[in-house]
Amino acid sequence: MSVPTMGTMAIDHPMPNTTAGGAGFEHGPWVHGLCGCTSDIPSCLMSWCCPCIIYGQNYEQIHKDGCLMQGLIFAILMSCGLSCLVHMNLRANIRNKFNIIGGQLGDFLVTCCCPCCALAQESREITHRRHEAASKGINW
Repeated sequence: MSVPTMGTMAIDHPMPNTTAGGAGFEHGPWVHGLCGCTSDIPSCLMSWCCPCIIYGQNYEQIHKDGCLMQGLIFAILMSCGLSCLVHMNLRANIRNKFNIIGGQLGDFLVTCCCPCCALAQESREITHRRHEAASKGINW
């Protein structure tokens, strides 16, 4: 007769993989660099010409809804120079979902100093991770 040990759910049944945030994604850096706009021209142009649209699209990819409302909030805050206040939270959500190394100070500095580059990077990262999730069978 087998005796359950710590680290198993039931007799001879291993516990499922669990990680702190980003379940299924390896802990590591951003796959796409901050200044890698040339690898995806459409997201680069969208982040420079219509940042509120790409922000809303990125938000919806992570939260499953809210594209229009979040895009409008971003546009209003952008007109006051305060868009980094909501953008840094989205960036933190992306990092947490995909288990990306970083912190709040880095999110604030990137979204405050290079918001267009950050939006394009996030868009590329979401697309890449979505394909990765599909190939690994990770729930999106």
